[in-house]
Amino acid sequence: MLVIAAALKAELQPFILHYKTGKKINTNGGSLYIADDTLHLLCCGLGGEAFGKTLSHYLQKYRPDIIINIGTAGIINKDIKQGEVISVNKVYKAGSRESFELIPVKGFKTGRLLTVDEALTSRKLRDSYFLEYQADLADMEAWYGAQLSAEYNINFRCFKIASDHADENAEKDFMKNYKQLTQKLAAELIPVLYEMRQNTEQKTR
Repeated sequence: MLVIAAALKAELQPFILHYKTGKKINTNGGSLYIADDTLHLLCCGLGGEAFGKTLSHYLQKYRPDIIINIGTAGIINKDIKQGEVISVNKVYKAGSRESFELIPVKGFKTGRLLTVDEALTSRKLRDSYFLEYQADLADMEAWYGAQLSAEYNINFRCFKIASDHADENAEKDFMKNYKQLTQKLAAELIPVLYEMRQNTEQKTR
């Protein structure tokens, strides 16, 4: 079974519509949408604390084969273009020495992700993070998902779409583009999810 975990319902909405999920189940501050017995969609809340709390509560009841964190992310590396979908191969946390290596998915551009405590809206801070971590994108949740996945010994995958330039215009750019970007992210991931679900079903037979 797969669970797609996102911070915001807006990031999950294209998946909710595609899979025609049933009734929402409230789960410790988040929301769970069940497509079927092979796919769950989990809205965890914005920021590491909320994301980790909801995902931890979910994992006490369910044990998926794969946790897939999806969502938008700010651009740290100027070589990344807005609208690119990145399969994350390493997750760092600002201020921490611990990082997690992830297995990227073929067919996607790969990149490094830095999880920060607050939305990145400063060119100066963005550039200093790039120098320190050589990360490509920044979010506020993935590191917590990777940490819990390691704790529960569950495979973790992460896909982010570059939504803004992590500068003073980040919030404005995000609000302008997020609907289009989340739809693109879903369109690129749904075929991959189909293959992942097929593979996990075969392993459990």
